[in-house]
Amino acid sequence: AIARLRIPRVGLDSVVAEGTDKATLARGPGHMEGTGLPGEADNCIIAGHRDGEFARLASVREGDVVEIVADGARKHYRVTAISIVDKTDTSVLEPADDPVLTLITCYPLRWVGPAPRRLIVRGELIPAPA
Repeated sequence: AIARLRIPRVGLDSVVAEGTDKATLARGPGHMEGTGLPGEADNCIIAGHRDGEFARLASVREGDVVEIVADGARKHYRVTAISIVDKTDTSVLEPADDPVLTLITCYPLRWVGPAPRRLIVRGELIPAPA
């Protein structure tokens, strides 16, 4: 486990492991290797299955607060965008200059078999009070 991910308004509270391979995602959300870590000036990407904890992403709204605790530090992100993209759209995986959080799950959530699209939830780091 590398972090704990919480979105209080929708009841999401999950441990995040390193990696997005099949075995890791079978246990819960995974941090995509090679992307930023929580709080870093980069795109921190976390993926999860639509039939697990990430099913709760369907209820997320812009403005919701996402909390990540990693290495004893608590980071807060504000959801700034929610979108649905084709599964071949890799633009959401691009590095960023600022601290960005990207949560990804398959879409539609109630699809049988491999889903044709992805639900993307993006957030920007809320600066800690001085």
